[in-house]
Amino acid sequence: MRNSVAYFICIPFFLLIAFGCGNSKNTQSVNKRGYELLESGVLDGAGEEGFGQEYIAVENMDQLNDVLKRMNSVNEEISSLDIPADKTYFEEKMILFIFDEVRDERGYDLEISKTYSTPDHMHVDVQVIKEVDDAPTVVSQYYKVIEMEKSDKSLIVTFL
Repeated sequence: MRNSVAYFICIPFFLLIAFGCGNSKNTQSVNKRGYELLESGVLDGAGEEGFGQEYIAVENMDQLNDVLKRMNSVNEEISSLDIPADKTYFEEKMILFIFDEVRDERGYDLEISKTYSTPDHMHVDVQVIKEVDDAPTVVSQYYKVIEMEKSDKSLIVTFL
């Protein structure tokens, strides 16, 4: 009697663990963050590139080339991004350039703290982090470049 009760309790528990865990692996997304980091860096043109604390959503190759041209106008080849030249890339993906404000010193970074979707919007929360207190006094501007799935939803980027 005790053995049948033990089997009755243990077998469903074992099946739940075995099959439940196996299924969760199949449903996990490749990238839980919602984006892929393509590049992170610093512009040293003291703001001459013309970017403020802003983001630029790029949805075609012409827009991409325009942003890269501005970034590289004052700096050495700071960004090139190896993006496929075929038009199908931008049918599925969007590139988001995120620029911090121009600062009088180094030691800062941008962190994509959260990406999420609501019924009408895609949200990207960006946190400005001071990593080094005694950083060199060099006018610079930090940036991140991320790739996201394209969506018909409007994009909201919030600097925290």
